[in-house]
Amino acid sequence: MTTNIAEVYNWVIRGLHGLPLVAIVEGMLYDVIDYYQKRHSAAVLHAATVGISYCYKIMVYMEEKVKKGQGLPIRAFGINKL
Repeated sequence: MTTNIAEVYNWVIRGLHGLPLVAIVEGMLYDVIDYYQKRHSAAVLHAATVGISYCYKIMVYMEEKVKKGQGLPIRAFGINKL
């Protein structure tokens, strides 16, 4: 799924080229409604999942960065000895 509204309309219009104007408008309406219903159901499912603060793509991105960061050496700077 995409978040770019222009891409959504391009996908919707793809199958409606040879139809009359009223059919094009109705087709766009129903296809866009279907798209947003799918997005809404995915968002509700995600919101109901306990323990997940971010969307799936962000969680995967952060897990990759955490794994990469765990292998880096750590040096302490500016620590005063007592």
